[in-house]
Amino acid sequence: MIWPERPTCHDGDNEARRITQAIDTSIAWRGPIDEPPASGRLTFEPFRSCSYCGSIHPEDLFTALNAGAELNGSDWKYGWPHKFYVDRIPNPHPDREVWRGGYSGPKYRCRTCGFEPPRRHGRSRSVSTSRIAWTIRSPANIGRPVRPVGPFVHGKFYKTHLADISDEETFVAFAKLLSEKSGIEWTRDQNGVKYKAPHSGYQRSTLKA
Repeated sequence: MIWPERPTCHDGDNEARRITQAIDTSIAWRGPIDEPPASGRLTFEPFRSCSYCGSIHPEDLFTALNAGAELNGSDWKYGWPHKFYVDRIPNPHPDREVWRGGYSGPKYRCRTCGFEPPRRHGRSRSVSTSRIAWTIRSPANIGRPVRPVGPFVHGKFYKTHLADISDEETFVAFAKLLSEKSGIEWTRDQNGVKYKAPHSGYQRSTLKA
């Protein structure tokens, strides 16, 4: 099987071109993010991803799906299935510690509504203005906790990267697996990649309870 050496699907995207020219670089496959720098712990990604959109490399998705990873659809905000969330990607280093969450923003929040900065409650009859007060977030909520990654990691795959696969044998094998996992049939012809879903807005969750 012959997999793409670089992402090509964004080459005609004006926004992608503008961004890459601004930072004087080209779109490429990055990673995998395996060894965090000594100065901090990054989110662990045992797969390559597109430096522009963050999509998993097709070959790494193919490997992950065959190893038990599962696909879940996203919203059809463009009128077609543009992205899949990839869950249960096997993690070869489950004990590796990375930043897990954190908090950035104001140190204080509204004691009444919990928002920061606080909402204006002056016009609300259900809330007494005398109850409005500031409360200080605890230092634990302001910091960045470090925890083990766990047995699985998550990612995403944008269907536009199907166009990166130029080798027909590789595309057929990958599209077949993607169709089995997503419930959407993927093919292509001289006009590009095609899909056939059971209905518009179709979603299929493969996560097991």
